[in-house]
Amino acid sequence: MVTWPHHPLALAAQALSTQAATGGRLTLGVGPSHQMIVENRYGYPWTRPGQHVEDHLAVLAPTLRGEDVEVRTATATAAGRVSVPEVAPPPLLLAAHGPRLLRLAGERADGVITTWSGPRGLAEHVVPQVHAAAAGRPPGDRPRRSWSAWSPP
Repeated sequence: MVTWPHHPLALAAQALSTQAATGGRLTLGVGPSHQMIVENRYGYPWTRPGQHVEDHLAVLAPTLRGEDVEVRTATATAAGRVSVPEVAPPPLLLAAHGPRLLRLAGERADGVITTWSGPRGLAEHVVPQVHAAAAGRPPGDRPRRSWSAWSPP
């Protein structure tokens, strides 16, 4: 899901409802997309995309866990909670390539989604940065997944 056109409280409600409807088989992947898509298709200004994603996750991740949120930042405002009884939160993956979003994937998500990354890029760049960022999390709460859409040349 592209983060820009989806408010994180609404996205959490949709994800938890989908999680309930699919019997717990949802994996939610989010990311900022690209400037041309965000501005030309959705009409949002591409300003502070790293901060936008960080603030979006500050609302989305705890809301998926059923926690109350109170976030008021330059790029996100949200207050409340979403509750879907007896539904486990879906795994949350973050689309990331650069240092800031890879750090956020390690700190706040269950894994990372990459595109155009080959095995060497994953091994030398992506995985070490995500694991380093996740080092402060309890072992059972660290990212467990990485997906990459990659085709050999």
